[in-house]
Amino acid sequence: MTRAKFALCSLLCLSIACGDKDEDSADDGPDGSAIYSSKCVVCHGASGDGNSAVLADVVPALSDEELEDVIRNGTDSGMPSALVTDDAEVSALIDYLRATWGG
Repeated sequence: MTRAKFALCSLLCLSIACGDKDEDSADDGPDGSAIYSSKCVVCHGASGDGNSAVLADVVPALSDEELEDVIRNGTDSGMPSALVTDDAEVSALIDYLRATWGG
């Protein structure tokens, strides 16, 4: 009986450790496009030329560090601060901005 409990416990621990991941639905981290859609599109618009800075002009002109600073701290010209604060989400958003508007 003890051996059976040990085997069952071992299988349970292995299944938890290995997870039950489907390769087609692997989590690659935050989705920069989804973050942009939920946090940025209201002001910047879907194509980046909304009622604020035109992202096709701004994104290529800034370094990743400068983009991060703007995302986290906002700007004096009206962009609010702390809309995105999670490190992984900030990184995903910067990747999306670069892929979409260059730089």
